[in-house]
Amino acid sequence: SYVCEVSEINTSSTSTTTPTKISTSTSTTTTTSTTTPANTQPTTSPGNVTCFNGGIPVNGTNGGNTTCLCQPGWTGDYCTTRVCYNNGTLNPAGYCQCPPGTGGESCEYLKCLQQNEEVDFDNLNRQMMFVLDITNRNAPALNDLSRYIGELIRDIGSSHRDWISKYFVVGINSTGSHTLGTAFGGDVGGMESIFTSAAQMAANFNDNSTYIPLYEGLMRHMYELNSSSFINVFTVAAPDESNFTNVIEGYDFVLAGRHL
Repeated sequence: SYVCEVSEINTSSTSTTTPTKISTSTSTTTTTSTTTPANTQPTTSPGNVTCFNGGIPVNGTNGGNTTCLCQPGWTGDYCTTRVCYNNGTLNPAGYCQCPPGTGGESCEYLKCLQQNEEVDFDNLNRQMMFVLDITNRNAPALNDLSRYIGELIRDIGSSHRDWISKYFVVGINSTGSHTLGTAFGGDVGGMESIFTSAAQMAANFNDNSTYIPLYEGLMRHMYELNSSSFINVFTVAAPDESNFTNVIEGYDFVLAGRHL
């Protein structure tokens, strides 16, 4: 019997290390499959968002929502709001109300306004008159002008050869007005000669008057200047307004001819 007791209380290492206990401790490996990043950050298909009017779905970065990349002329989350350009306004119906001079669904086009046919604004074949104060006090200014008049005429011709068809040059001193010369458009040498002569006249005269009959000079070619011509006045003397008739006629001449 003694031998039997010993065999019952003897615990060997092989009997206590059962494989079942070891296998239960390794069951924690099942938790690794539930924490993988692939399952928590799925790829969203662009087809889940519908973009209108040619918009393109674009995936957001860092897991952001899919947004719409809109075509020009459209805006909003789904490209459903029209953009109005050139100060156009969007009405409640979703269409652009365009200001005058613009057109298109988004006011993106510029168009010509209806031309006023009552007045002819022809820019070609106009004429130009120079009214020069040829008193001695204006001699330095005329001397400078005579050096640059050629460049001025060339610049005018380079804009358009038919812009100015004829030039008139009028000189005024205390005794009255005088036509110093005329030249056709593009005649650079002719205009330089006229202005050089005007500068010499002012330098040689002892006329230091502070008033000149300016309105008389304006009307000297009133029947020759065509409509919408240009008038340039170079003077240091004030206009003599003692002759009220000349003043009124001078104003009427400029206004009626729409001269600039």
